[in-house]
Amino acid sequence: MKLTLTPGIRLIPALAVCAALLAPYTLARAEDPPKPEVSEADKARERELLDQSFKSLEEELKAMLEEFSREIQAANANKIPREEWPKSPAGSFYPRFESLALRGQPDSLRWCIGIMPSIELPIDERNSKRDALYKCYVAQCVDSTFTPDIIGFIATEGSPVGLGVDRVVPFLDQIAKSAKKEDVRVQAMWTKADLYRHSDKPAHSALAIASYKALMTVYPKSAEAARAKGLVFQLERLQVGMTAPDVATVDLDGKNFKLSDTRGQVTLVLFFGSGHRATQFLLPQFKELQTTFKDKPFTIVGVTNDTDKDAFKKFMADAGIDWKISWQGGPQGPWIEQWGIARWPTVFVLDERGVIRLVNVEPPAIKAGVEQLFADNEAKKNAAK
Repeated sequence: MKLTLTPGIRLIPALAVCAALLAPYTLARAEDPPKPEVSEADKARERELLDQSFKSLEEELKAMLEEFSREIQAANANKIPREEWPKSPAGSFYPRFESLALRGQPDSLRWCIGIMPSIELPIDERNSKRDALYKCYVAQCVDSTFTPDIIGFIATEGSPVGLGVDRVVPFLDQIAKSAKKEDVRVQAMWTKADLYRHSDKPAHSALAIASYKALMTVYPKSAEAARAKGLVFQLERLQVGMTAPDVATVDLDGKNFKLSDTRGQVTLVLFFGSGHRATQFLLPQFKELQTTFKDKPFTIVGVTNDTDKDAFKKFMADAGIDWKISWQGGPQGPWIEQWGIARWPTVFVLDERGVIRLVNVEPPAIKAGVEQLFADNEAKKNAAK
């Protein structure tokens, strides 16, 4: 029996063959024509034109700001209410600077990023613009002299009104990867780790440690690596709820003692220096704590960053302070460096077992916290009877 195909069925394979033959030609026609390569001379000319445009715009703004300054002085002299003073013309210039910035003109990028907080825009729109400016900067201007400033701006983006840590870390990674200058790469890595450290997100604590360790590995001889070592120690060993590591040290008379000698007492460890105003302001309050808890198992251990021992002894005598002091010989002393102390004063409150209960709180909060510790201990004793 002979099979006969209908005309429609015979067309299908024929069309398929034609489509296969024509496909390469069709795709080739659909592609955009290749863009001609831009010569280095053309690129240099483009940069020159952008720079000239920026300088011209800058001069125009300067003239208007001078006039604005005269208007403000006149308004002030005539006692015109501040809310009626003229507004700065800088905001009205922003779109023109932004146009240059998004074409990669570094001065304009620096200006736009710097002035952005004062531009009156909805927060989402402002953040969108900042994001675009940072992307443009790291893509085209990473070796500009402004890059340290840009990293400084990025360091503020972890605030509630900023872009957020996760959104700006890729910019820092790009700078750390691409910048020619080592100090700029180090600054970018340090800023990334610092943003993670100060973030409220619990997951960022581990990322901070990893980032500091990466800095220590890549640039071990940098000053930032030395600081990072202490901060990693803080994050891994000096958090609330952890047992404070023991420390062997010497007092003002050269006698050896250990932090663990204070076990069985609530211990306030105070890192301070006689030359710091904050320390001078707070010392009387720490003295008052010592008086308040004189009949309790409470002690203070001071760790000073002073360099002149005789002058420090006189300072302590004049202040009427008699608590135990660890003499470090300066701000790079072993205890200070190991614990990564960079803030003066820094305070740790340890319970009778050496567990860290409070870190860097003001004396009133210390008083309340220590009172609570004693109350809890008393409750435990009563429950055990």
